[in-house]
Amino acid sequence: MTRTAYPLCDLDEHLGQVVRETRQNCGLKIGDVCRRIADAGKQMHQPTLSWLERGQQRRALEHVDMVAEALGIDPDVLVRMARVRRERRPVEQERFPRGGA
Repeated sequence: MTRTAYPLCDLDEHLGQVVRETRQNCGLKIGDVCRRIADAGKQMHQPTLSWLERGQQRRALEHVDMVAEALGIDPDVLVRMARVRRERRPVEQERFPRGGA
């Protein structure tokens, strides 16, 4: 299955970056997070988490609770971090988004 090669919305992209950095800072691999989610009685496949981290997962906010729980962090903190990141993006990104002018 082919996935969209660009972020579906800029908050998805920033939330994905925050999730990836948090996961890596915890020393976890994508599979580790998915196993923790499964241990909590929920399900997330590794490709879904990978797409989320790349900002390519539609409705990333719907998944943030499961991921946050697996990472041991409040989901609101992840969302706030993503919003701060979005607000601080360089002016060049706003003038020249990915994929062209």
